[in-house]
Amino acid sequence: MTPADFQKFYGILPEPILLTSVDGSVIAANNAAGALIGRRAAELSGVRLHALTEESAEKVKMLLALFSRSAQFLPGSLAFRNGGSSGVKCRVEGAALREDRGACLLLRLQRTELAITRFRSLNERVNALHHEIMERQRAAEQLHAQRELLRITLASIGDGVIATDAQAVVTFVNPVAEALTGWNREEAIGRPLDLVFRTVNEQTRLPVESRVAEVQRRGAIAVLADHTLLIARNGSELAIADSGAPIYDAAGQVMGVVLVFRDVTARRKDERTLQETIQSLQKSNDNLHQFAYAVAHDLKEPMRMVSLYSQLLGQNYGSLLTGHGEMFLQQTMGGARRMEELLEGLLAFITAGELTNRGLETMDCSDIVSKAVMNLQSSIEEAGAEITWEALPTVTDHPASLATLFQNLIGNGVKYRREGVTPRVHVSATRRPREWLIVVEDNGIGIEPEYHTRIFGVFKRLYPAKYPGTGIGLALCARVVESRGGSIWVESSPGEGSRFLFTLPDR
Repeated sequence: MTPADFQKFYGILPEPILLTSVDGSVIAANNAAGALIGRRAAELSGVRLHALTEESAEKVKMLLALFSRSAQFLPGSLAFRNGGSSGVKCRVEGAALREDRGACLLLRLQRTELAITRFRSLNERVNALHHEIMERQRAAEQLHAQRELLRITLASIGDGVIATDAQAVVTFVNPVAEALTGWNREEAIGRPLDLVFRTVNEQTRLPVESRVAEVQRRGAIAVLADHTLLIARNGSELAIADSGAPIYDAAGQVMGVVLVFRDVTARRKDERTLQETIQSLQKSNDNLHQFAYAVAHDLKEPMRMVSLYSQLLGQNYGSLLTGHGEMFLQQTMGGARRMEELLEGLLAFITAGELTNRGLETMDCSDIVSKAVMNLQSSIEEAGAEITWEALPTVTDHPASLATLFQNLIGNGVKYRREGVTPRVHVSATRRPREWLIVVEDNGIGIEPEYHTRIFGVFKRLYPAKYPGTGIGLALCARVVESRGGSIWVESSPGEGSRFLFTLPDR
């Protein structure tokens, strides 16, 4: 800091302040410091500090060395001579100022008797001034660094960037924008945006509204129109995705717009291919659904005839059959019955996923569970089972589908029971965000972890020899739940029962 700078910032302050070199030579002093010492401020320049005090040169040297090690003000004390009279005891605060030209010390002086009452106020004022000087310097450096960082970032970003002023005149173009538009930076800057950034709607081929006008109207960051084509300078066309944001000045007024855009031609092609694939898969799925339904439906009549004539054969000619003939007839009749059951189950599985608005009802799931229990009454009484349920939610759905869902889960809890243990099945529900979690818990034989996923497949049975069934029940439950956007899973261990959990959307 030069003497001129010192006088500019500190000369008019009422507090005595000295600027010295690190070795103790006075560089400058303000008028208040001169009055304290009893000499004109200009006369103090070049005088050694210890010559102005009653302290020894060694003490002054040690104090200055302390001050030189800190950019924050540190306290000390000195007794100054005043025109040959007795010394003026002062509180001294010193701090180092480090600049390109080297370091110097700033000393703030105050009579000891005034220091106690004025220390805090003076400290805050000088500190504020010192911080303001430093902050201004830091702010200037940061602004320069931020501008350089912004320039490098916009130049290296993978998207095209164009900035304009409030009149939609181009003020900045990054290299990616140059490549996509075909306009180089020197030619683009100063031209209207609509000339450099020509866009049309991909479907109608009509010009897209001015990006600057659209962003100014919204007054916020905005994702702009979809299905936009950018027409480059050479006439080539690119599908783009773009967004824009206003640029504000210090007064909060819009002073321009920045546009960010990228080439999405390949993505649009992939989206079209994906959509065509989805449509093709949907058509194939519909055809497969119709084929499976037709096959299952058409096979019912032949199987009914096989079952009927097997029974007639047994009634009319059973007495003539012995040994293997009787066994063959029984196996034929049993196989026909099982095939009929499988076909019925397959038809139920195919139609279970058909969710339409026709037949929808708002119902209490507690009533649905009650009806399911009535349908299972004979097997429940035979097993001596106890079925309980808590208050269940009200949902809008097809009663028959939900009845099938609960009936299968409760029926499994009764069927797969442990010997010597009273079967117990409990149904509960928990409210979750936008859905209900419903739990059907039993105390049956349990399921090994490796089968927790497999059991929801079609015709998947774990104990076909011991327990009757088609293997359709849990697959049917999964189809009902998943067709409604829910999930179903099981938590179970062998011998510890099972908890079947599924979610239903709250609608």
